[in-house]
Amino acid sequence: MVSYRTAAIDYLRAIHTYTMEQFLQNNPTANAAQVRYVLTIPATWVNKDSENLRQIAIEANVISGSESEAVRKARLTVLSEAHAASLFCEREYCDTSATQLFKGQRYAVIDLGGAT
Repeated sequence: MVSYRTAAIDYLRAIHTYTMEQFLQNNPTANAAQVRYVLTIPATWVNKDSENLRQIAIEANVISGSESEAVRKARLTVLSEAHAASLFCEREYCDTSATQLFKGQRYAVIDLGGAT
């Protein structure tokens, strides 16, 4: 019987392998070691869950376990889904010349996931 951890490692490894093949095929001068990753987690997960996901990413060879802790943290960010959505909105709507929001305006990111 396959454990959830083994399934998660296999899944993340397969997704990573396919993505990198496509990326490097379309960007032949790119260096795979310079790629940064952002994985999102449900808001209900605790720090231990986040650290487990980081370990799964290492075991799946998304990032190398032989890299220093500082390099691993720079290459792999784990964010809550709500935080990632908020950062996207800020970047997409506040940091461009064609902004749809003006200084002082506010926006809300509403996470209507299953546990909310």
